[in-house]
Amino acid sequence: MKPIPKYATKEWMASNVLANNGDIKECQRRTKAWNTASVIAAGLPLSIRKVFKAATGLHAAIISGSTTLRTKYDSLELVLEYCEHLADSPRVKPCSVAVPIFTCGTITGIWHAVVIFQTGGDK
Repeated sequence: MKPIPKYATKEWMASNVLANNGDIKECQRRTKAWNTASVIAAGLPLSIRKVFKAATGLHAAIISGSTTLRTKYDSLELVLEYCEHLADSPRVKPCSVAVPIFTCGTITGIWHAVVIFQTGGDK
């Protein structure tokens, strides 16, 4: 199992990536936000680690993967592919998907990314 990065806490999100967006909650696995983030990941070699929701409707998904047989740049392309699929989701507001953090361990090959998106699309 890949370790979860230290910045994947509610407190860190509230003071950094999701700052000034109201109350931050960690989403449970059966919520709409978790479902929106994980359905997009189906078929891609990555996993959803945590999903956070701010009171404004802004979400942060922590995604992880491994660079086994891949380069760091291929992993970043995989994150961007995930973002493209997420942006095409009818549940996500247009032009609201961003990647503020991407880290990749050169020795371990494990990478993590924070993907920000806002719900409130057509459905």
